[in-house]
Amino acid sequence: MNQAYQFKQLAENDFPEHRIPDLLDFYRYSPEKYPFYLESSSHNEYLANQQSRYDILFIEPQYWLKLDKHFQLSASTPLAINTNQTFLEAFDDLWQLEQHQNACLTSGKSPEAENFQEHPQFPFSGGWFVFFSYELAQQVEPSLKLPKQEGDLPVAYAARIRSAIIHDHRDDLYYLLAENGLDLESLHRQIVDDIIRSRKAEIKSAAEQPTLSELQEENDAQFIKAASRVTRYIRD
Repeated sequence: MNQAYQFKQLAENDFPEHRIPDLLDFYRYSPEKYPFYLESSSHNEYLANQQSRYDILFIEPQYWLKLDKHFQLSASTPLAINTNQTFLEAFDDLWQLEQHQNACLTSGKSPEAENFQEHPQFPFSGGWFVFFSYELAQQVEPSLKLPKQEGDLPVAYAARIRSAIIHDHRDDLYYLLAENGLDLESLHRQIVDDIIRSRKAEIKSAAEQPTLSELQEENDAQFIKAASRVTRYIRD
C-alpha cells in the first residue's frame, strides 16, 4: 500500500556514543513498541536489488487483527469486528474501510508526497504487516482437515503500521519514515529517547551485576583428581 509519507535521514550525532544503534537494539528495549523487524540477507553490492538492499524496523502498530491458534478472532481497540467472520473477511472489511477513508481525503499532492517520487522508492511507506500460517487455508477451504498447530503463534495476524526505521545497506543510510498526519519530529525525539533510556538501563544492569572480589587457586591435588575423573568419563 503506497501512502503519502514523510521521511528524514537519521544522523549519528542524534544518538548516544555518536553512532546509529543496531535496529535490534530498539526491539530489545521495547518489543511492544518495535515488534517486527525484516532483515535482508542479500544486500551486498552484487546481490542487492531495489528491494533487498533494505532492512525495516516497524514502529508501534496503530491496531491489529488476530486469529489465534484456537481460531478465535480478536482485534485491538478501537476496532469493532464481527467475531463470527473469518479472518480474511474481517481483514477485507478493514481494508475496504481504509480505502474509503483515503478516497474521502482532499485530493492533490502534499510537499511530503513529492518525496515518494524524488527519492528511490522505499519498500515500505505505511500499510499492513501480515502473517498467514498454512493453517489459515482451512478458512478458505473448510473441507481441509489439517493437524492442530503447535506453539503459540497465531494462525493469522495483521497489524496496521504507520512508521518505520529503514536501513539502506547500499548507501549505508538510515531513515525514519512516517505517514502524513504523524508528527515526524516528535517521533524522531521518541526513538532517540528510547535509545538513551535503553543505554541507561544497560549501565544500571551492569552496575548491579555481582563482582568478583577474591580469586583463589584450587588445591593442586584436588584439581588433578577432578581432571583424572573427567578423563576416565571420556575414555570409558
